[in-house]
Amino acid sequence: MRGLPVQLDIPYARIEPLRRKRAERALDLALRIFGGWRAGRALRALMPADALERRLRELLALYCEETAALAAGVRASGAVAALRGRAAQLLGEVMRAEAERLAHEAARAVHRPRFASHKSA
Repeated sequence: MRGLPVQLDIPYARIEPLRRKRAERALDLALRIFGGWRAGRALRALMPADALERRLRELLALYCEETAALAAGVRASGAVAALRGRAAQLLGEVMRAEAERLAHEAARAVHRPRFASHKSA
């Protein structure tokens, strides 16, 4: 059985800085959240919805860039080569749109108005 007409050339020089930047930003956000939590502050008080959304969008955008760099490393021949470029483009478009939606929804969920809890008498 012959293998697929695809070769993967992982562009580590391009991916490594993206991963490092993403990890640094994620760690910074986590430390900020945990620091506030330890001080008794809620995430809502620590970061307004627009700031949280911006931070989440940045993290997800870096992830999208990393995925695009990996997709660029796929080398194909034959019919697969014609589809590779279009598939990578569509994947990037879907990932970016979903990243925007997810960042927005997550930030809004954190800042969603809550109903006062009712204690039983």
